[in-house]
Amino acid sequence: NQIPTFIDASNVYGSNDQDAFDIRENTVNTGKLKVHITTKYPKGLPPFNLDANMDCQRDNTTTVGCFLAGDYRANEQLALLAMHNLWIRQHNRLIDKLKIINPHWSSEQLYQEVRKIVAAQMQIITFEHWLPYI
Repeated sequence: NQIPTFIDASNVYGSNDQDAFDIRENTVNTGKLKVHITTKYPKGLPPFNLDANMDCQRDNTTTVGCFLAGDYRANEQLALLAMHNLWIRQHNRLIDKLKIINPHWSSEQLYQEVRKIVAAQMQIITFEHWLPYI
């Protein structure tokens, strides 16, 4: 099992350094995660997977590629992919908010702080809103 048992948002950010590097926006230093923006989807979708190790099972009649996310199983089903998209957008939204509050922070500091916040949000959702019902 390559994915940690901790609720640490590794499904968003990757479980190793290479995965984390692949999903991060590296062309500009913003601390954001990569998104694929189109006129139809201005908020962005997860980026398309170009060469990372992903579980990409799709039928060969479609022209849509598989998406890249922190978890290589993100493309297994639509609901899982939707959750990945939600967390990517949440990360990038929080980056914008924290950048306003702390304009002196580096992109790395923004990235790491938002990563902690997203992991905490996942933990709260899991332990306070999901587990009590199951």
